[in-house]
Amino acid sequence: MMASRRRLLGLAVLLIGWFAADRLAVPAWADDAGLVAKLAALSAAKGSGREFFPEICAALRLPAAICGKTASCREVNEREAGTARSLTGCRAGSDGQVYVVIGVYDRTSGYSFWAAPDGSMRSAMRLEIAPSANRYIPVEPRDQAAQARYSEEIAYWRGRQDALAKKPDATR
Repeated sequence: MMASRRRLLGLAVLLIGWFAADRLAVPAWADDAGLVAKLAALSAAKGSGREFFPEICAALRLPAAICGKTASCREVNEREAGTARSLTGCRAGSDGQVYVVIGVYDRTSGYSFWAAPDGSMRSAMRLEIAPSANRYIPVEPRDQAAQARYSEEIAYWRGRQDALAKKPDATR
């Protein structure tokens, strides 16, 4: 009787561990904890001035300190095969906290992501581009499509670090 209880308890622990591991798995992009800081530094050195549209600020729930005309934001843009990508770094507040926003768009839709310092996705929004008016739609960070696209964009910018570093610094 005692052996069957141990087996049952062992099975329960195994199932709970399997379920929790599936939910708490660390994404591959989190391996590079310093990546967001590197991307922020690259956008600061290589990017041009940027001001966020109020709709993007609202959809991403960005702090007001980086959404106004007084924000110090620099953006790097890249285009290839019908896809536009942006990497924006902003410093805000007296402590100079850095915020990184990554965007990817085509002619009809796109995503923007607020990247947390640890590399995780803090918030996301989907953009639907239309001739009459664009729609900025907040998306939950746990949304699988958003997570997949965020992982792709983090991998893209991770792969572009060296090439960006070799570009001349932007003129101010």
